[in-house]
Amino acid sequence: MWWVLIGFVAGLATSCVMMVYWFYRLRSAMAEKGWKYTSYLWVLVWIAIFFGSASGLLRMSMAIKEGSIIDNILFYIPPILYGIAVTVLVAGMIVDAVKRVQRT
Repeated sequence: MWWVLIGFVAGLATSCVMMVYWFYRLRSAMAEKGWKYTSYLWVLVWIAIFFGSASGLLRMSMAIKEGSIIDNILFYIPPILYGIAVTVLVAGMIVDAVKRVQRT
């Protein structure tokens, strides 16, 4: 099961790098192309991936006992965060598209 550990570490590293990239360049580049609201919301996806990878690493390293309250909480929070991030991002894309259509 070593490949699962590599996947969690890769997810953690990728989300960290993409959050830094979002703060320094991606947000302003997307806003310049007309995706103002989407550019602000895109970081939620990387935060959700970061939290999911971190909770997976905590479970794999046995830092959290299986069946504990924290384990149960960590089981439900990542899917909820993914759902919220995707919903908010899609809403931002819709708002940007509507504003773009109204301008033309």
